[in-house]
Amino acid sequence: LYDYVVRGFLKEALLTLASQLKLQAPKSKVDKYLFVAPRHIPLCDPATGQPVTEPDGVFERSLRAMTMQGPRVTLAGSETVDAWQLRIDLTLLDNDKTAKSAALTWEAVEAALDYGRLQGLGQFRNGGFGRFGWERAENERDD
Repeated sequence: LYDYVVRGFLKEALLTLASQLKLQAPKSKVDKYLFVAPRHIPLCDPATGQPVTEPDGVFERSLRAMTMQGPRVTLAGSETVDAWQLRIDLTLLDNDKTAKSAALTWEAVEAALDYGRLQGLGQFRNGGFGRFGWERAENERDD
């Protein structure tokens, strides 16, 4: 997984929750103030903690579109991993004094992560794939 997948999820989740959080321009605030590390995020097996190297399967689904030439159908395939965990570092820059609307806060970020139980990460997240829970880990970095 790459960091932009997590940032895209956070943008979508905060946009969905914006009215509840009284947050304006959530996509812009994520772009400017919220950062995800590392760039490449390995999916790990929860039992061993080792990176997953092979998919557990492939999920194929039909994609339908109405075109000028009439209806079209194609198949799309996505690799699946049944059980996974990942570890990311989120950095939120202070944006309280720069925002004309409500600032992007850790409470808003946590609400967006909670939304991950309903709307997942990655391809076909609208179909219920990629749903996740999260937990805060103590900072183990030395910097």
